[in-house]
Amino acid sequence: MNIEDLYLIILDKLNAIPDILWADQNIGQLDVEGRPAVPFPCALISIDMPQIDDLGNGIQKCRTQIGIRLGFDYKGSTAAKSPGAVKARALDYYRIIREVYKAVNGYNQPGLSRLKRNSQMEAARHDQIKILDMGFYCEILDKSAIT
Repeated sequence: MNIEDLYLIILDKLNAIPDILWADQNIGQLDVEGRPAVPFPCALISIDMPQIDDLGNGIQKCRTQIGIRLGFDYKGSTAAKSPGAVKARALDYYRIIREVYKAVNGYNQPGLSRLKRNSQMEAARHDQIKILDMGFYCEILDKSAIT
């Protein structure tokens, strides 16, 4: 298992969610002024390895943090006095968040420990784009350097 393998696994999981119209590596697509040039809802993936332990012989155990940034074109109103149908449409992004959580959390395979969600935070924007950052962690056994 290596970082590329892990990225492709997460990408496949997100691509299997019908409501996600764009899944890709996070290269700052949502961090722009004005309307981002991606279809919504989108899911953008980042992978970091904040701790790596060398086990010798070209093998490393990597504590891995996966970030999934979800972007939504927010429509409607969630105000208490909003009609039920309007409120339900505005809150539909919560359903998609659940689908992402269900697709990724708990996945494991040889060389990859169980993926576990460890954070979920909304990011504020001044426009109608809603952003949610979801974090997962796992450990991978990287044998890429075995010769």
